[in-house]
Amino acid sequence: EASQQGRVEPTAVLERSGLADIPTETIATVWWPQFRLRCPRFGVNAAVFESFFTSALKELGRSRGGQEALQRAFRSLDPGGRGVIDALELFAALTWLSRGPLESKASFLFRVFDLSGRSRIERPALALLLERSASGLRKSCTCLGLQVPEGLPHAIAARAFAGRGVEEEMSPAEFSQWWWRDGVLRRSLERFVAGPSEEEGLPGEEEWHWETYTELEAREPVAVAPVTPGRESNGQAQNGQAEEERRREDEGEEALEAERAASPPHLPLDKKAEHEEGEEDEEEAPVESVMEGETGGDMASVNGDA
Repeated sequence: EASQQGRVEPTAVLERSGLADIPTETIATVWWPQFRLRCPRFGVNAAVFESFFTSALKELGRSRGGQEALQRAFRSLDPGGRGVIDALELFAALTWLSRGPLESKASFLFRVFDLSGRSRIERPALALLLERSASGLRKSCTCLGLQVPEGLPHAIAARAFAGRGVEEEMSPAEFSQWWWRDGVLRRSLERFVAGPSEEEGLPGEEEWHWETYTELEAREPVAVAPVTPGRESNGQAQNGQAEEERRREDEGEEALEAERAASPPHLPLDKKAEHEEGEEDEEEAPVESVMEGETGGDMASVNGDA
């Protein structure tokens, strides 16, 4: 049961970078506006990632591991080695792992995924919010232990918009009223709460509504916790990941670098020259390509189980 598994923790790599446990207000009012000015597209390469967060963390006095730690963080968020990560996925994960009220986190993400800029959110955008949150958290957390089978974000969004027209949108107030009382979401979000104050003012469990999603029943649970050098937990020991961590620690960073050098990341041909020259121009990722991302990831594993 998700509520009994304890709070989700960031990976050791992300924690060392200083990007975890940032105040929600800082992400919403400082980082995101500055990031959008720096990166008007939704795709960001390693150079832009390192440059932006080096400056942002320095302003907060949290430049723990420096540029090397940020480089490792980027690689952990880019497991496919494409050289580009999704800004929506990144900020969704940073927001849920931030320090602040759930209401503030959800309200901020509503604004982020309000792609039309009309203070309204459409059904595809709501599904995208859920999908990017799930996939971002899967890359950013240890032993997540939560499941989002393919199609579940769209199923949840469709249920949230039940009875509405195809083109109808959801206002911020309607969005809040929905997620406040959705049992699947609230049970999942309990894993990202540091204390009672972060849920203060929200409806209690007796007011939650439980929906039955066949998507949650259609698949067997899968191991989703990423292998993270420098961190071991009981869940990882159970699924064999602790042994992998120790192997990587024994090999050391030099061996990992040699391994990466032997298998250079794939880059689109039109961006390869920029990468080799170390330029900081971000890759363009049109909204259309973001909206067409595959549904998957890990965020919710309960279907009304108390």
